[in-house]
Amino acid sequence: MQTSSLSLTLEQRILALYEAGMINAVQIHRKISRLISITTIERKVNRLKRGLSFEVTERKQRADKLLTEEVAREIEEYMQQNPSASASQIIIDLNYDVTTRTMRRAMKELGFQYSFTLKVPLMTMGHIEDRLAFAEKNLRKTWVNAVFVDECSFLTHAFPKKAYQKRGRRLTYSCPKKPGKVHVWGGISLNGKTTLHIFTENLTGKLYRTILRTKLLPSMQRLYGGTRWILVQDNDPKHM
Repeated sequence: MQTSSLSLTLEQRILALYEAGMINAVQIHRKISRLISITTIERKVNRLKRGLSFEVTERKQRADKLLTEEVAREIEEYMQQNPSASASQIIIDLNYDVTTRTMRRAMKELGFQYSFTLKVPLMTMGHIEDRLAFAEKNLRKTWVNAVFVDECSFLTHAFPKKAYQKRGRRLTYSCPKKPGKVHVWGGISLNGKTTLHIFTENLTGKLYRTILRTKLLPSMQRLYGGTRWILVQDNDPKHM
């Protein structure tokens, strides 16, 4: 029984044409389909030229072969000193004779994931010392009757920073010149959370006092009744 060419996988069709003497990626690309990128075809043809198969397990073994106990420890120590290094930078700095693709697989095996970094507030030594002093001063303090309050701002328009796109078909999105912003105030305690207050104007000391009077006090009456409670807030000038 003959097998239809449509039922063959991409790798089987490339292999059949390659064994038939068609070793040029461009020719194979024209023969198979214009819907498949020439880069994909070229990468697979190059594997055949190097005597490699299309099996994923074989590629996996190369990353495993790289990751000896000594190399794994070396990469871990390097990443502690260079947390933003890319796969290619690791190869250069540690002088490894591997491809960036192999290094990416090795990093994945070590538990690293290439993703967006998180933005955190910049802390000076003064901030760190103040936080440490606060923690030591209140180490044995109970917080069962404390309410922690703060506010946060949110953009009303969110836009994707990365997306899969085809060549020649760039993804676009419409956005205002100055995206809108809303602010949210709220608090949490052991007995529950306060009412959320949403506002769009800039926070001032006068507005903050209004929020405490109209949102915080009724919430704490509901949560704690006549029991004494403590307000915990940061050192924002408007809070003071």
